[in-house]
Amino acid sequence: MSKPLIANSSPIENPAGTAANEWRWADRIALLLTTPLFVVVLAMKVVCALKYRVNSDEPQHLHVVWGWANGLVQYRDIFDNHCPLFQMLYAPVFRLFGERADIILPMRMTMLPLFAACIWCAYRIAAALYSRRAGLWTALIAAAMPGFFLTSTEFRTDNLWAVLWLFALLVLLSGTLTPKRAFLFGLVIGAAFGVSGKTSLLCVTLLLAAIVVLLLRCFAGGARIEWRRLLSCVPAAIGGMVIIPGALVLLFVALGAWRQMYYCVVGHNILPGYIRAGPLRAYGERLLYALPVVCGIGWLIIRFSANAGLGARRALVVLWAAFYLTALWRYWPDITKEDYLPFYPVLALAAAPLLFVPEWKRFRWRYGVVAGQALALIAAMVEILWMKDSGYLRHDRTAKDIRPVATVLRLTKPGEYVMDLKGDAIFRPRPYYYVLEPFTKQRIRMGWIRDDIPERLVATRTAVVFAGSGVIGFGGALPFIAANYILLRESEGRLEVPGKLLTKDAAAASPAPISFDVAIPARYVIVAPDHLVAGVLDGTPFSGARFLEAGAHEFRPTAGQRAPLALFWTNAYEKGYLPSFSEGSDGKRGND
Repeated sequence: MSKPLIANSSPIENPAGTAANEWRWADRIALLLTTPLFVVVLAMKVVCALKYRVNSDEPQHLHVVWGWANGLVQYRDIFDNHCPLFQMLYAPVFRLFGERADIILPMRMTMLPLFAACIWCAYRIAAALYSRRAGLWTALIAAAMPGFFLTSTEFRTDNLWAVLWLFALLVLLSGTLTPKRAFLFGLVIGAAFGVSGKTSLLCVTLLLAAIVVLLLRCFAGGARIEWRRLLSCVPAAIGGMVIIPGALVLLFVALGAWRQMYYCVVGHNILPGYIRAGPLRAYGERLLYALPVVCGIGWLIIRFSANAGLGARRALVVLWAAFYLTALWRYWPDITKEDYLPFYPVLALAAAPLLFVPEWKRFRWRYGVVAGQALALIAAMVEILWMKDSGYLRHDRTAKDIRPVATVLRLTKPGEYVMDLKGDAIFRPRPYYYVLEPFTKQRIRMGWIRDDIPERLVATRTAVVFAGSGVIGFGGALPFIAANYILLRESEGRLEVPGKLLTKDAAAASPAPISFDVAIPARYVIVAPDHLVAGVLDGTPFSGARFLEAGAHEFRPTAGQRAPLALFWTNAYEKGYLPSFSEGSDGKRGND
């Protein structure tokens, strides 16, 4: 039998519940210390949900959830390049809150149980592999990791994805692998596939890590590997894995949306030659050369654990974390911060034993247990204090994204179209099928997707363009939007409505006729910065609002009018809005 690195009486070497009585007081101390810190982290999480800036993915997910809640079918009626399970599950919750501009806030609150579930899984895994107190400190450190804390605040599919992955690891690592356990593991992995196609990267790296662990276990000696039982688990895992994805496929076949589903989830996201990773590619290359060192660490973990089976499970955690990060940085085409959500808690799990070095047999001294918990406490406090002083909890950065949605709801009725980048308006249909995200823009540049946004705006008589951070996101449609829509005054979300500047400067006392074209048929008024303008429009007196068909028009203002003039959508004017009369140096419209 291999010699254990850690004394058998230490709970770092024995799973939770098997430690000797002399160590149980340390578990109670850990519980006493971590409980108030968990409360602090949860309170910070609630504040962060109410104040943290809105990511562009959040309204995109909410728009798809809105579609399900209103009888629309994902992929067939609404484009989305994510798997459907998350949006389907949250549609009933969405309906409870109704049509409200701040829908992002209550829906973010529904992410808190998922955050708690991730932390619970981290605790259970660490407790199964090491000890109860290791589980408590690991869970706390994972919860307060800034990257995990902030990204999991957002309303996004990846939160459920992370929960399912961690629960799958819990199933896999909490005991001896049997066909029953393998089936449950596969079932949870299948649910993760139903939430995100990125589960493929998780599974590939886990499979590689498992193969390496088996090889290392052979070299490390210890208990004999039961290959027959191990191989019998493979079909059980595969059988469980296909159930939920298969049911989802059958559902969309029945809804007549299978082809659209396949394109959106698979075809659209596979773009040969597309890479958006920046300097992380170089870091991934370096990690490749470091993998032999990680494998050596895995061998040591197996060699010096109390038993080879427990050591293999511990090594699997460390190796998967290294393999996943390497594969993500080196090979994944589009790296985003949410890709790290299932990684952060596992990183805390992989590092957990290092916090308890003073308790190891070869380093242990009389007060080693106290020193180990002190190290864990310092690590957790550093994270919490960093979050407290980072500014994310002090300043409300959600209002600037909520106000434009409120304006859209005032200006439009249910069923009226709003053109936005990714579903920013949430509650309104989009005239253009595709969301304008990196893969779509690249496909448009390559000529694989037709950019017919101007035609769709005209065909649907779209009266509101929600440009978010800037109209530049509309690419080739920008000239059409700039020529036929005008920015609302003081519109933080760059809301534009039908209209245009007729004169940029004060008009002369007896101005010449002003010729202009209309592309979006609608009712219009002609306004100065602070009043309606009268005159002669298309040869007839004009002093209020008039419906204008698409085509050329001519307006002669009343003599003496000395203000810049703008054609403006009547509905916006009647709701109390005015156009912006200013232009930036680059020709884009700014705010007054």
